[in-house]
Amino acid sequence: MKTKKLITICLIIFMTVELLFPLALMFPIKKIVNDGGTVVFEPFTHLYRIECLHRINDNKEKQDRYITGNIIYIFGQEVYNDIRITNEK
Repeated sequence: MKTKKLITICLIIFMTVELLFPLALMFPIKKIVNDGGTVVFEPFTHLYRIECLHRINDNKEKQDRYITGNIIYIFGQEVYNDIRITNEK
């Protein structure tokens, strides 16, 4: 009788872990890049990637300008790009 209860408890635990593990891999991890404030959200599975850009423009002619916007990648392909160059003081 004890072994039957133990087996059912182990099966229940195994089934819940098996169902919840793929969902846990979908939650993003926040990474902060040292380029002025860019934040990247990406899960372990690398199915998608969201970049919230905020960095200094590399162009020497246009000083005091920042690149801001969002980029969204799904399966490594860019699906949304909202990058703009702004003056911020």
